[in-house]
Amino acid sequence: MKTAIIILAFIVMPVLWSSNPSTDDFTAFMRERTERIEREDSPALYFGHMPRSDADTYGWEGSLARKDYVLFSIYTYHAPAGDTSRYIGVAKRFIPVD
Repeated sequence: MKTAIIILAFIVMPVLWSSNPSTDDFTAFMRERTERIEREDSPALYFGHMPRSDADTYGWEGSLARKDYVLFSIYTYHAPAGDTSRYIGVAKRFIPVD
């Protein structure tokens, strides 16, 4: 049993280490999330499009802090409105903490 746990650890740890998401991954995640929320809340979807002059700007601005723990990272996002949200990034996925 002890040998199986050690072998499993040698398999899982490198996978988690290599799939620890970067700050760019988190930025892409937040932009996609913000875009999806705006699309769901937008009444313009009834007409088939969103009225935007710049399709790449979705209001995702604020400060971002990352704590890297090798196998995973914790991201703290401070929105301009004063809201703070935290996410755990592991295996190229982001899990909200708060």
